[in-house]
Amino acid sequence: MSPPPPDPVRSGPLLIAVVGPSGSGKTTLVTRLLPALEARGLRAGAIKHSRHPHPLQPADTDTGAMLAAGARAVAFVTPAGVLTARPQPAPSAAEVAALLPDCDVILVEGWRSAGLPALRVARAGHRDPTWHPPSDVVAWVGDRAPPAGTTALPFEAEAVADYLKAFWGRGRSAGG
Repeated sequence: MSPPPPDPVRSGPLLIAVVGPSGSGKTTLVTRLLPALEARGLRAGAIKHSRHPHPLQPADTDTGAMLAAGARAVAFVTPAGVLTARPQPAPSAAEVAALLPDCDVILVEGWRSAGLPALRVARAGHRDPTWHPPSDVVAWVGDRAPPAGTTALPFEAEAVADYLKAFWGRGRSAGG
């Protein structure tokens, strides 16, 4: 398997979409890839995109009530970390990635309309004839045959992480 052609020189993180029909294994792949990328020395982050208007915080929580009352932003802080929410028009993938400055690679689950290079999860038994992949697919991940000329990868985090490390290394600016 050969890495994709170099993309333009970038100084920020690699954003790569993980796309496929509902139930195809996108979340499973992302959660397996995160530690595999970290094991390869790449600081990995994730963005989950939904085209559905899910509430930022459940209405029956304190932070949900604060948002409903008109707060411009809320932060939920626990010993485990910080979660922030702010009602606003949907930003671009690059704007969201700017909120994750310490990442080399950011896996973007969904957001097939963002124009990002994409891994298409394509597994037997997970077909949706109405689902059409974006034109930015650089590799198919799974056991279904990709279109001619498209890289095929097994549904294995280690193989995909190796591919992404090669992808990430291309187009890096000197010292970037």
